[in-house]
Amino acid sequence: MKKILVLITLFLVSLGSYAQEKKIWNETKEEKESRLAWWTNDRFGMFIHWGTYSLAGRHEWVKKRERIDDETYQKYFDNFNPDLYNPRE
Repeated sequence: MKKILVLITLFLVSLGSYAQEKKIWNETKEEKESRLAWWTNDRFGMFIHWGTYSLAGRHEWVKKRERIDDETYQKYFDNFNPDLYNPRE
């Protein structure tokens, strides 16, 4: 019985090797860049959430996960000014 379970497990695990993504584009680097030029020119990109926690230079759960008390976190809050944000810098 153990041999059958081991064989079935090995078979199921080996099925994953056939599930690899196949390359569907046969294009050169230049062709890809020209195809995606509109994406860059139309200013599409990543939408990034940011806030007080960004002054800490870490994740948005910095206050909770690092157990920062209110007094310490208030320093970040006092220095945070979204009007000074310049995305081109």
